[in-house]
Amino acid sequence: MFKHAEKLEIYLKDKTRMFKWYNLKYPQMAYQGLFIIIIGSIAYGKPGSCSVPINVFLKGLFAMYICAFILNFFVFLVRICKEKSIGTGYSRKMKTFTLRIDLCYFPVYWGFSILEFCWYVIGAEWISEDNNCMEDYPDGIRLSQALVALWIIFLVLIFVAFIALNCHLYCHKYTGNQSLGPEIIINYPVNDARSYPQSPQKADYTVSHTPAREFGD
Repeated sequence: MFKHAEKLEIYLKDKTRMFKWYNLKYPQMAYQGLFIIIIGSIAYGKPGSCSVPINVFLKGLFAMYICAFILNFFVFLVRICKEKSIGTGYSRKMKTFTLRIDLCYFPVYWGFSILEFCWYVIGAEWISEDNNCMEDYPDGIRLSQALVALWIIFLVLIFVAFIALNCHLYCHKYTGNQSLGPEIIINYPVNDARSYPQSPQKADYTVSHTPAREFGD
């Protein structure tokens, strides 16, 4: 498991340029902005009602995507300012500020993901019920069905991509262009006892009977 995590870390570090557009929140803001326009035009531009609360479902999605867009735009501005401040006197302050924002963004992002998941499950349950929305509110029910279908396809693609990436790293020896740290090689001195595979022998102390030499002869 540790070796596999090490491979994944090396892969992500090696593909820094490829994931830069994702870290700056470009794709998130793009699809959220598109959903805000489409959902808002139906939920508020062409409101309607039927036997299930489809309009409530659309308005809930509209509110969530508005909040998510504002959050991602704020993170985008912070990370752009961090890149622009490199080499200036504000570089260290921006790194510290960006780190704090990232630490706060992570739990907020997962909280939004869980809320979005639950809301889509509720919307799918409402759509699956017997209703008269196709006659009374056709625009709302069609948009809701399309959003739920896209959400399911997106989850499947994320799951398949995650499995494919981990299988690729597990089944192939990936080393990348970077290493996680310098390789430490310890060379013991020749006269060190640790350089011998066997344990050092006990010294044999003997007593010499040679008479002591007198100096000054």
